[in-house]
Amino acid sequence: MPIPRTVHQLWKTADVPARFTALRETWRRHNPGWTIRLWTDRDLEDLVARRYPDLLATFRGYAAPICRADLGRYLVLESFGGVYADLDHECLKPLELLLDGHELVVGFEPQANLTPAVAAASGLSRLICPTFIASAPGHPFWAHVRQRVAAAVDQSRVLDQTGTFLFTRAVESYAGPAPLDVLEPGVLYPFSKDECWDGQVFELEIFERLTRDAYTAHYWDGAWWERAATPLDGLPWTLRGQASDGPPAAYPEDRRRLKVSCITACDGWSPALDLAIQSYLRQTHDNAELLIVTERVDRVLAERLATYGRRGVKAARDAREASGDLLCSWPAGELQDPSRLEVQLRALTQTGASAAALSRRLCWDVSTRRLVIAAEAREPATVICRRDLWPPDALPPDTRVTVFDLPRLSLALASGETFESQWRAASARFEGERCDAVLDHLAKRLPVDALRHATRPEPRIAPPGEVLILTPVKNGRASLPRYLELACRLEAGGAPLSIAFMEGDSRDGSLEALHAAAPSLQARFNRVEIYARDDGLSFAGPRWAAEIQRERRGAIARARNRLLDAALRDATAWVLWLDVDLVDHPADLLAQLLATGKDIVVPHCVRPSGATFDLNTFLFEPGYRDQAADLLDGLFQPPRGKGRRYLEDVASESLVKVDSVGGTALLVRAELHRQGLRFPEDSYGGYIETEGLAMMARDRGLGCWALPQLRIVHADDAAPTQAA
Repeated sequence: MPIPRTVHQLWKTADVPARFTALRETWRRHNPGWTIRLWTDRDLEDLVARRYPDLLATFRGYAAPICRADLGRYLVLESFGGVYADLDHECLKPLELLLDGHELVVGFEPQANLTPAVAAASGLSRLICPTFIASAPGHPFWAHVRQRVAAAVDQSRVLDQTGTFLFTRAVESYAGPAPLDVLEPGVLYPFSKDECWDGQVFELEIFERLTRDAYTAHYWDGAWWERAATPLDGLPWTLRGQASDGPPAAYPEDRRRLKVSCITACDGWSPALDLAIQSYLRQTHDNAELLIVTERVDRVLAERLATYGRRGVKAARDAREASGDLLCSWPAGELQDPSRLEVQLRALTQTGASAAALSRRLCWDVSTRRLVIAAEAREPATVICRRDLWPPDALPPDTRVTVFDLPRLSLALASGETFESQWRAASARFEGERCDAVLDHLAKRLPVDALRHATRPEPRIAPPGEVLILTPVKNGRASLPRYLELACRLEAGGAPLSIAFMEGDSRDGSLEALHAAAPSLQARFNRVEIYARDDGLSFAGPRWAAEIQRERRGAIARARNRLLDAALRDATAWVLWLDVDLVDHPADLLAQLLATGKDIVVPHCVRPSGATFDLNTFLFEPGYRDQAADLLDGLFQPPRGKGRRYLEDVASESLVKVDSVGGTALLVRAELHRQGLRFPEDSYGGYIETEGLAMMARDRGLGCWALPQLRIVHADDAAPTQAA
């Protein structure tokens, strides 16, 4: 029996910590079309109660929650099959070739993990790790595991009750009829715990070398044993470097008190300047400002600076206008790792240096798929120093300077002879597939994906001004973690990105959840605004029931209009309406919608099964218009397909004009909203809310468009038979 194309992951609740977000996305990136399923503690207990009632007392009786997680993953795989992966496990390649022809796949841990103390405690010569398991449903191995679990319930250690020791012994003692394959460490576990915990895998050359033949990688995050720090915190634990002679500088014990002024230069707005700004906005050291040194502030730059004002981005005539204790080179046209300032401050203060710089950095030629680690040298473009030493290209000879080696902190773009000279002198070179693999790794921390398409002729840069994401929320708490995860990885094509919510009539703590998430969203969005307004509306029965559509969709339209009135700004160029219960959409969703150049445009919203979800996006059949017989409570509500075609019917088209749009993901030029294009809260010639907006647009001579091949996935609650 084949292994189903589903990835199962576990967490205590639906609120998965942000440090796992980038790793979770690797499973989607490399395995498009697969289902990604998160199981919470409650989900697992429900599964045990429903399918394995004889194990329920054992499941509930474990003192350590990790035992319930261990047992839960085994039962999920027995019940449904698929791939189980810990949240700190990364996918490096598509899994099809690895799994085809197999029924159960597991892997040995690196032998380095089996220290003398571990070996003595376990009595094992090798360890088989349960953080990645691929299985067909109902594989007989799992019945064997359940027997071992029942026999080990009185063991004192977690590893013997349900964990690695029990799992290894179960594999070794299995003698069932269906095959079981154990892979060598380099395939699933290319680096050891120590290589993670001492920060080696943070160094790009080591990571690339260790993962060349691997399909997955495990970071041994160890959330259940509560280490003080983990490899996923985003910082290396040790820095290799040294300080030159010179008088030491004194710094406050708390590095967060040091304000850093990042200095970049430009001649008006450009995509290169946008890279510098986006890198600055992602920095983990937030006591900072970005000073754009320029002789002129053009219209586009002025509009964008207005949206960044609260984030410390400002124009200046001279670097002497900086207010920071330290000044840092921040070149346009480059990408900086989010931890660059934090790491350089650590190097600076720990050595008492007055200046710090990288000895090497990355250089990438997008058009030729080549990436290098520059030759060993002090990189002037990466210097941070005391303000009295600026500019850093002529530091006094007695300056105490720390030079440390962590090239991934800074990525420059180059081409032509500039890049060729770097290529010839490089410390390390990556091209073709290896370049792509390294970029995939960097993409977990840097927005490199949009730059990979830089040579395409399509207009990936958005028109000047802010893109504002607007989302009405009602009883959306369970959907929020996934919604926010997806929204935070949206690529805006260089435009400032803001987000606002209108919560109303929730009974599940949605408003509290939004406020709790707001601080983390500040690192990604220029504006984060949350509004609330209750109307006292609640409906019994299914949301698509025809008799409640006028009131229900009128309430949704009212929430949209209120949110528009509260959040729209003069600098807003585009509004992206986004449903809270979307479960998947590509990172370039917004970029693809913008690239059409259309004033009103939607993607194809489907169910997890692939069937069309959003029936409010439709085309009239030639010569057909809705008829009075289809009116219910003043709204046209014909049965599915009566005189209407949906995006599934024009799936081969790349761009089509439509007669109506839905609101699951709807891009509207903001100027149209300012000119009065609203969501009708009552019948507009038989249409309401998003459909009413489309009809209002038609009456103004505006067209609505859709991208049938650009698919987004909506949560599946049931199958309506009417457009509702």
